[in-house]
Amino acid sequence: MDKFQKRVIEKVRHTIGKTIAEYNLIEHDDHVLIGVSGGKDSLILLETLSERRKYLPIDYKLTAVHIKCFEYSL
Repeated sequence: MDKFQKRVIEKVRHTIGKTIAEYNLIEHDDHVLIGVSGGKDSLILLETLSERRKYLPIDYKLTAVHIKCFEYSL
């Protein structure tokens, strides 16, 4: 990973943290369900929320669900 990619990821992590704090999105004993598609955005969100659990004064449960889309033809 180069410097630019690291800066982008850190900016996204900072924005996630700031938004959670500003709007009180996660509170003590919450259960957060993340739909993970395998894309960069959902994986960064999952990793960020997992890391935040280590140092935040609140405790919350985190569950990831892989979403797979099926296409049907009639």
